[in-house]
Amino acid sequence: MKPKMMLVVEGDHNDADYIVSVTPITKERLKKFAPLIAAIKKFKPYTTTDPPEKHPGMKPMKWTHNHNWPRGEYGCREDLGEKPPTALYNDISEDIVREFDDEYVPHAEGWNIHTINKIFVVAHQKDLFDTGR
Repeated sequence: MKPKMMLVVEGDHNDADYIVSVTPITKERLKKFAPLIAAIKKFKPYTTTDPPEKHPGMKPMKWTHNHNWPRGEYGCREDLGEKPPTALYNDISEDIVREFDDEYVPHAEGWNIHTINKIFVVAHQKDLFDTGR
């Protein structure tokens, strides 16, 4: 039996409420997602400015966004100019971003994460228990 690899992704879904997914992955799949993982690692916070018509007669408001994986209603503040992952990593195909999100990114029931804190691989070394099924 070939040793298995597990991809571990830790995300933050409510400002220090962490959630982790542990998913089997092959070397080929890891290679497929390597450019996206590298892009997430390189993420830098960015600033957006409200359009002047949003607050007539007032100075436009600026917003700093520091979430590298903003998803869903509570994870991505598009009303403040925050970009979802497909826009943040637009050099990577949308299909790859969505596939990574669907298969490897943790999701809490009713919530989506806004930040991926860690991604790492764990190699399977020894079975402690196996029913054989």
